Amino acid sequence: MYFIGKNGETIKKVQNPTGSSFRNPIHVTPSADGNDLLVMATDAGGNLVTFSLNGDAKSRKIGDWSSEYYADIRNITADNKADVIIIDKNKLAVYSTTDTTMYFQYTFTRDIEERPLFFPLEKDRFTLGIGSRNNYLIGLFNENGNLMEGFPLEALPNFYFGKINYAGGNFLLCTKRDHKLYAFPF
Repeated sequence: MYFIGKNGETIKKVQNPTGSSFRNPIHVTPSADGNDLLVMATDAGGNLVTFSLNGDAKSRKIGDWSSEYYADIRNITADNKADVIIIDKNKLAVYSTTDTTMYFQYTFTRDIEERPLFFPLEKDRFTLGIGSRNNYLIGLFNENGNLMEGFPLEALPNFYFGKINYAGGNFLLCTKRDHKLYAFPF
């Protein structure tokens, strides 16, 4: 992992302790004490690897996944800390980045081939959205891992959840196989 300065110079090079490759997005966050910068990523071996600007690298095993899994790191639970969101075939699992405890899991009826969607809920917290082209269903999950009321809903997997103007409430914007745009108030 290379830490690059604003002028393009290498500030720090930190070796990956697992030697595995990365194929999912990274997450950058300040350390708990605010004195360091942390970069988190999941590797091909099912590990959560945390790189520190001070040169440390730590690896913690989370699980065993197929080579086609999707991972992202965002805060979707109510604890104000980032979570590891894993989609592997028809399984969704969410883990703590602090101690790798599993918060929740969900099993879909078909494999999910799309990346998860994240919609801003409040500062540094997101609502998790999942869509599937295999069965044309979408879902939004609350912070406890339950599908929100009204889901799953038949729609194409690229959808939006949030405000469409600054004064109003949240809306779900989606399309269906009839090629029409739908707006559902929440």
